[in-house]
Amino acid sequence: MVALDADPLLAQATGAWLIGFGVAAAHELAERDARRQLPASLSSVLLAVLQLIALARYPDRFEWSSAAGVIYLAFLVMMLVTGGVALARARSHQGAPQP
Repeated sequence: MVALDADPLLAQATGAWLIGFGVAAAHELAERDARRQLPASLSSVLLAVLQLIALARYPDRFEWSSAAGVIYLAFLVMMLVTGGVALARARSHQGAPQP
């Protein structure tokens, strides 16, 4: 039923970590300062890349055809794209003077 088998403690710890990650990213977005989004966007891209590497390394442990698996892959692609765009924006505003 799940896309990847994990014991309950690992699933709870990962979920708590991802919620904290999302809250921090939302806080940085609320500030509307592209330079302050650099850490969140960099870690978002890095997390998505590392997850895709893990999926490539262990493809038999992932249920590719399940609804949860498709949603998870879409989420990873979304993280990679939005993190990359935010990273590009933060890098382009890095030398700009602050108002």
